Amino acid sequence: MKTPADAQTLRWATGPDGGGWYALNQAICSFIEQAVPHLKIELLAGGGRDNPTLVQHGVVEFGTSVDYLCAAASKGDEPYAGEVHDKLRCIGVGWSPLPFHVVHADNVGTDLVAAIKSGKLRIAVPPPTTSDELTFRRVLAFFGSDYHRLDKGGSVIFHGSYDSIVGALASGVVDHAFGATTMPAEAIAAMGRGPRRGKLSPLPADLIASLSASFGYGQGDIPAGTYPQMQETPIRTLFMETVFLVSAEVPTSTVSLITKALIAVSAPSSIHQALARFSAANAWKNPPVSLHPGAARAYREAGFILDEQAL
Repeated sequence: MKTPADAQTLRWATGPDGGGWYALNQAICSFIEQAVPHLKIELLAGGGRDNPTLVQHGVVEFGTSVDYLCAAASKGDEPYAGEVHDKLRCIGVGWSPLPFHVVHADNVGTDLVAAIKSGKLRIAVPPPTTSDELTFRRVLAFFGSDYHRLDKGGSVIFHGSYDSIVGALASGVVDHAFGATTMPAEAIAAMGRGPRRGKLSPLPADLIASLSASFGYGQGDIPAGTYPQMQETPIRTLFMETVFLVSAEVPTSTVSLITKALIAVSAPSSIHQALARFSAANAWKNPPVSLHPGAARAYREAGFILDEQAL
């Protein structure tokens, strides 16, 4: 669809190329451009850890991140080195749950924990800009390891986009893959179809309990049948929640139009399947950073926010 010559261009930082967020935000941006014809949105590859800072510094107007990192950024907590991100607002929460997927090649007998403890881990992880990579380092720390120790043991840590992670597992560069993405995600499913068939593994219960208590991760199951070739039972794992950030400096009218268009869709999965669990009636509740006034206006005019005190 062509946009008018005088279209307003906004920038949106999402996840790495080939990942679930990239596909989700690509679909959302296309939908917004059709619903609000004078807007054009430029989608930029990024990561959940760094996107709040990109919004704070005005590099982008919108950014996709996760609940616990948005809250940490707004307070200047780790991993944001004491910088309070005071320009962060959001247009709602609960857009898409993000389970952590742990995949191993089916011809590998060593599980992830055993490989970490042996010091001979061969794993692909998204880039250091992402919440996935930050969480991976926390997993290593829980088991008394880190990149330095793994490097000394001859481990292979491959950082790349989800497309390159799929290729690394298929070609034998790595034996494991770790990342949080939408559910289901094509990149994860592709690992189950490759020449080295990938299988999903659960995370250990003690690890899940520790990271949930220390950092605010959610926990739950990837339901049985989500990836039919890769699992026979529900997979217990850590979860994060997708948040769409927006700069406080974006005009109220612009944010209201975008939010109104998104929450008016009766079947959000028609935009992208990852939105199947999104509920506009609940999306304004308990955000990790304040709702943008334009988003609050949209929820109020749609009848979801009934009194000022609710915010």
